[in-house]
Amino acid sequence: MKIFGDWDRFCIVTQLDADYCGVWLNGTLFFRISGNNIGDPQEDNSLRDAYYILDSIVYRKQSRINKTIFQMDYKNIFKIIDEAIYRDGEDIFKYIDESIFPSDFSICVNVQSMLRCRVYSVSDGEKTKVVYQKEYSSEIVGVTFCDDLVEHSLTEVLGYLENTHKIEVDKENT
Repeated sequence: MKIFGDWDRFCIVTQLDADYCGVWLNGTLFFRISGNNIGDPQEDNSLRDAYYILDSIVYRKQSRINKTIFQMDYKNIFKIIDEAIYRDGEDIFKYIDESIFPSDFSICVNVQSMLRCRVYSVSDGEKTKVVYQKEYSSEIVGVTFCDDLVEHSLTEVLGYLENTHKIEVDKENT
């Protein structure tokens, strides 16, 4: 099991299966936020797919900086983002530039283990708020981090998956 981040605060956990099928990188992936597992640690995923999704999430890091949305309480942050992504909510467009999409705030890695979870992140440039809803729950939970733990964890796991995938592609090409 590989842990990217701080187990007690925020981390992304991955583990390749014993037979991970080469470039498919079959294994597990879930988040752990303030002691809560977000996603199913038992669900098998293609970590190759997670790699491509994470690449997009890390690339959109600057889009998650929004001081106005950051000042909102956790439930309103979740609501304004979630309604814009999954319903016809337009309130968020009062606060974001036209080049930013509501989905840019999502840091959920949409692989099988996390499909029923929603995880959003917004930063004021120094601190980061993470708001989430676990599967089968209506409760909205939020946590504020006074450092770059979230972005650092996302970047670290991306680097690990990128390198692991490259090694497997190189094996197939030789």
